[in-house]
Amino acid sequence: FAQPRDVLWLPNGRALLAAAMRCLALLGFSDRSGGGPPLLGADADELLLEVEASDLAVGMAPHYRLRARLGALLEREGRTSRGLVVASGWRGHPPEHRDTPISDALRVAAEAHSYALLPVTELYAAARAVLAGAELDTPALRARLLTTSALVTLADLLPAAEA
Repeated sequence: FAQPRDVLWLPNGRALLAAAMRCLALLGFSDRSGGGPPLLGADADELLLEVEASDLAVGMAPHYRLRARLGALLEREGRTSRGLVVASGWRGHPPEHRDTPISDALRVAAEAHSYALLPVTELYAAARAVLAGAELDTPALRARLLTTSALVTLADLLPAAEA
């Protein structure tokens, strides 16, 4: 069973995906993957999820995977969706020392292709706040992830101790 703190340290793979899904579930997202590629749901909305960890800043790999999935969805079903990339750059460093966990190229790609880009430090802080019983506006947290087309920050929605 994945623990939310695992999202900070794990390398790429199923365990990192499970940890990210656990954190996102704490924020009220449901897993709609059904055995396929990671898909999150919140009411009538959905997000195609990609996760990526790196010992350096996270580069373009999750962008290319997400773009391919979005293109396939459009071709197969004739519809579009939104995406979310959860990025764990400099994963071997303490979270407070991960100044640039995401490459500039990936940040620009998120803005240009209209998907949310979430550093694991932000995701973990939100999940930790939920587990601590903090009073959070989880619908606002979900809405931020569902509507942001760039780098996502959640600090303004979290208690001061968590941000």
